[in-house]
Amino acid sequence: HDIDFFQKELFIVLSNKGQKLNLLPEKQDEEETTKWKDQEIDLVANALRKHNKRFTEDITNIEQKVNLLTDSTIQYFLDKETILRSWQRLHPQDFDKYLILISQIEKEVQELCMFPTVDNNERYVSLRPTVKGRIKENFDYLDDITINILANGAIADWLLRCPLDFE
Repeated sequence: HDIDFFQKELFIVLSNKGQKLNLLPEKQDEEETTKWKDQEIDLVANALRKHNKRFTEDITNIEQKVNLLTDSTIQYFLDKETILRSWQRLHPQDFDKYLILISQIEKEVQELCMFPTVDNNERYVSLRPTVKGRIKENFDYLDDITINILANGAIADWLLRCPLDFE
């Protein structure tokens, strides 16, 4: 038998041994990222607009910084998507549980974003530990790298689609 035959038992064995599961994203080449960026113009425009709102007016080179942040957001999103495809194949029940958890957190983020804040960047940065903590709490067999990628990807997704917005 191959590893796919034991996919359900894999998580039990790892948990009992104290080991963590590491789901790494597939390598993305720059051309693939650029192609995605060109196809998803509305999502990219959302990210550009929102990253711009994270800066105060006295900052220099805002446009360059916003473009770099947007590129990172796209990469976080794509990395998360490749991990989720693997996770769905390896452990569909926990994949579904993850989607429900992220959906619940997304609703909380939408509500939070209805209220104005003094510092948009502070609000953005404050989400990361919350999302990471909730993922770790519910999926303790995932390693920290995987949790970081999933958390960054969820926040990137919200930024691209609009649940995470700034007044």
